[in-house]
Amino acid sequence: MTGKADQKTGEESYPGILDSLTAALYLCFFNKKALYMLFLNRRHMWNIITIALATLILPYRTPINGTDVFFTFEGFLETVILESIFFGLLFIFARRKSFRYAAGFLRVFLAIYITGFAMPLTLFFSGNMLSILFAFLSAWNLSVIIFAFSTLNGLDYFRGGSVVMLCFMITIMIPAVM
Repeated sequence: MTGKADQKTGEESYPGILDSLTAALYLCFFNKKALYMLFLNRRHMWNIITIALATLILPYRTPINGTDVFFTFEGFLETVILESIFFGLLFIFARRKSFRYAAGFLRVFLAIYITGFAMPLTLFFSGNMLSILFAFLSAWNLSVIIFAFSTLNGLDYFRGGSVVMLCFMITIMIPAVM
């Protein structure tokens, strides 16, 4: 074989936070290319963690009693623990159980937090519209998780949806038991 081969120096640039944000937005609109880019490129990890933490400090209004909820450490800790349990349950049902798969799956899972940037919209609604908006945001979030889980594990959407809903129901029941 003749010709020159490129030599890798190991000095590849890290993606900016806007690149990770754009990939996460594309993922939330069911783009497989963005899904695989976030899953395979480990350089997005710190940007995705920053985006996920930023969405956890945004204020929102609860649909149950209509009170405004601002950042509290207890709420932050509860969300992190419940999401970790949800991620762990999904990982238990995943087909591959390697560290590289877990890290890629975590990047994709945290990128879905981008839907949390819509939560301050709830401050402008009340009553029935607030309940409808929460239902829409929850359904959108779960459908993106079903899409990502099914695609990464090679499952059809019914099986992937069944696993995601089972893990979601178990995670919801944990605070009720404790």
